[in-house]
Amino acid sequence: MKSETKKTMMTETDREKIATLKEKIRQMNIEAGALAIRKLQEMHEKLEKEIQLNLQTTLRRLQEEKDLVN
Repeated sequence: MKSETKKTMMTETDREKIATLKEKIRQMNIEAGALAIRKLQEMHEKLEKEIQLNLQTTLRRLQEEKDLVN
């Protein structure tokens, strides 16, 4: 009897540990996902600014070339 009770208690303890670890992993995945999203947003904003700057520079150069031709 005692060994069965002990096995049952160990199994319950193991299940609790597994549940706790699964929750920690889930939380870590949520945090990692949020961090990845933030980083991608930062990269997107930086790239958008660079593209905008390049576009303005190109338009300015085209206008200068146009003015030289005319």
